[in-house]
Amino acid sequence: MGLPGKNNLVGELDKLKSRLVALGNRQVYGIDYADTYAPVARHETVNLVLTIIAGFDFEAECLDVCSAFLGSPLEEGYEVYLRMPQGVDFDFTKGEVILERVKEQAEKNRQSWAVLLKKSIYGLKQSPRQWYKTVTNYLSGLGFVATSFDPGLLYYRSGSLLMVIVLFVDDLLLASSSSKLLRQVKSRFCGHFKVTESGDLSSYIGLKIKRHRAMRTITISQRSYLESILERFGFQESRSVATPLEKGFSLFPSGPEDTPCNRQLYQEAVGSLMYATTTTRPDLAYTVGVLARFSHDPSERHWAGVKRVFRYLRGTLDLGLTFGGDLTQLEGFTGAQFRAGKLVGYADSDWGGDPVTLKSTSGYAARLGTKGIVSWRSTRQPTCSQSTPEAEYVACAHAVSQLEWMRGLLTEIGFEHLIGEPRLHPSQVVDKTHSAYFDVTPPKFTTILYCDNQASIANIGDGHIKTSHKSIGVKYHGMRDRVARGEVGLRYCETGQMVADGFTMALAGDGHRRFLELIGMVRQGETMC
Repeated sequence: MGLPGKNNLVGELDKLKSRLVALGNRQVYGIDYADTYAPVARHETVNLVLTIIAGFDFEAECLDVCSAFLGSPLEEGYEVYLRMPQGVDFDFTKGEVILERVKEQAEKNRQSWAVLLKKSIYGLKQSPRQWYKTVTNYLSGLGFVATSFDPGLLYYRSGSLLMVIVLFVDDLLLASSSSKLLRQVKSRFCGHFKVTESGDLSSYIGLKIKRHRAMRTITISQRSYLESILERFGFQESRSVATPLEKGFSLFPSGPEDTPCNRQLYQEAVGSLMYATTTTRPDLAYTVGVLARFSHDPSERHWAGVKRVFRYLRGTLDLGLTFGGDLTQLEGFTGAQFRAGKLVGYADSDWGGDPVTLKSTSGYAARLGTKGIVSWRSTRQPTCSQSTPEAEYVACAHAVSQLEWMRGLLTEIGFEHLIGEPRLHPSQVVDKTHSAYFDVTPPKFTTILYCDNQASIANIGDGHIKTSHKSIGVKYHGMRDRVARGEVGLRYCETGQMVADGFTMALAGDGHRRFLELIGMVRQGETMC
């Protein structure tokens, strides 16, 4: 029997693994299990924490819990029985599983008995949830609290001491303002769980992390993953191109005259690219989003678009996303000097750019620190916009929702001063003539959102819905409340400086290179000023 292997950080075979896995597909809801949801940290949360580590020069380490799903108590009220697989016998006198050749009599009686599970094992639908409850209950005993904005992020604060733990299934990222506190928590955790220590902050959840402490920066990349998908789909020796999508290149649904391509292969390729898009390659967000629209019925023309993305990756394997910049000097500054390094957002949209539906594409980006972006999105709007200002209005609404989430997360873990500009005169923040704003405490800080459309900025800020904007969905108008309360402030940004521009359209050579600079993507070995 061949056993799967597990590689170490340098890609060499470290050990062979085998494990007993339950057939969770045979479990019945309400009889064998109930809830199965198990939170993991969002990628934006990981980026925010890495930015804080770099900007405040926190101590950080990573831990990998061994066989995390084994040993968590099963939920009370549900009994799960397991038939032992062929080749495994059970010693009832000692209560132990014996991995040896089964005697003939035991083989005949194999189907007549089963074992009652007292703890979770791999394969059970509830195992991830039970592990999450086990590890968070233990950390709660140490004084950690799961944030309400992301239950995959836990924090501990005592006076000036702060420690955060990012939980991504069995991978933990520990960061603290105190090296002593980090060592104490790590020692207690390792004494309770069997873990593999990776030492310094060099990799986490498949991300290669390069830290430059003197410059207060961290760069993340996924070269090994990108090389693996290039090899998987046969593009490891392909000729590179400068951009992921040719400017002006349009895609339409497959017609009778189009040659269909392998749908499964297309979906696997787009899915592999989409994972990179959400983690370390925001430069692919728009292109992969466009290609994903045709996953249900792709043709060779759509596959040609996928091939171009792989060719672009072939020439940009050494690109990484840089976070950070010194954040320790921000508290106490005002005005433009204060704004540098604070949380800011950028929102942009094309107008009717989808040639099939004539819907617009929204794009937003958020930056914390003075380097790269920590959050981004490129998505086709759900409705058709009747004008450019209307499309930009919807894009700003998407960005404001994300900024509100980031404001809440940073405030909860003690970094409220990073969420925006300080309000010197809170009494001037609230529009008290609006019925929605009575008895509202003005915020201390305002997060700036940049938009390159003056008409949209005016429409959002004047508090009145014009006749031309009555077609905009009600959910987008909630943005006005946040602007009126002073939580978010709109500022004009020239198109040439719009960070989100590359999330709404394909850019040509110079424009694409400028886009890479704005979002903080640099080649490994280069320094981002």
